[in-house]
Amino acid sequence: MTAPTPPPPLPDYGTCCQGCQTFGPVKQVMFFQHIGAVVLMFNRHIKAQLCRNCVNEHFAKTTLVTSFFGWWGMISFFLTPIFLLHNVVRYLFCLGLKPVDEGSHRGMGLALLAAVIAVGALSLLGFIVSQVIR
Repeated sequence: MTAPTPPPPLPDYGTCCQGCQTFGPVKQVMFFQHIGAVVLMFNRHIKAQLCRNCVNEHFAKTTLVTSFFGWWGMISFFLTPIFLLHNVVRYLFCLGLKPVDEGSHRGMGLALLAAVIAVGALSLLGFIVSQVIR
């Protein structure tokens, strides 16, 4: 008498994305959004296990808002570059994450635009600071 054959292993669907609730490859990310007012600051962050599509969406939203509205305050002027640099570096670490659906690149264009704007703003700030220091 032979031993019964075990059932075939279930496919590995990865972990559930906390943004869209789909199963697939995910990564723990944290993005900051900062809005500076003249005397107030408004901060928000997202910290979750997200799929590639949700990483693109959340990075684009938080980074674009911070890029345009983060500078408008005395302390915010110094905090905004830190948040932008953090978001861009975290996003670069997520570029190796495979999308849930092979053909799906939801939010990729907007995320790349946000990265270019953030790096441009940081470069402009660096140029201005280098000219002031001279």
